[in-house]
Amino acid sequence: MEEASVAIDLVGATGCYATGKPDDLKIQFNFIGRISNGEPKLASKEDQESRGEDIREIKWFGKDQLNQMSKEDFISEKVFIMVSDWLKGEDHPLSILKQYKKG
Repeated sequence: MEEASVAIDLVGATGCYATGKPDDLKIQFNFIGRISNGEPKLASKEDQESRGEDIREIKWFGKDQLNQMSKEDFISEKVFIMVSDWLKGEDHPLSILKQYKKG
């Protein structure tokens, strides 16, 4: 997870979200992970700039805290919806994702 400078193990998936217009469709897969190595910290300014990021702080929230937050507390409505789905128990096994190898 490059934003927090830690390695993670994926343990589940919360969903697949499609956004945008038909001629500019974007698909986002959201996963549930556990930290497997490292301590959360901000990436260096140089690393962030190389990815077009400007992240100034990292905060961790428990489910109780997230349940108390309003839509306006999130960076976007899309993130609010995705976190809300996770809070409602959306948790799918990673086995739902398949890789197709031609030939």
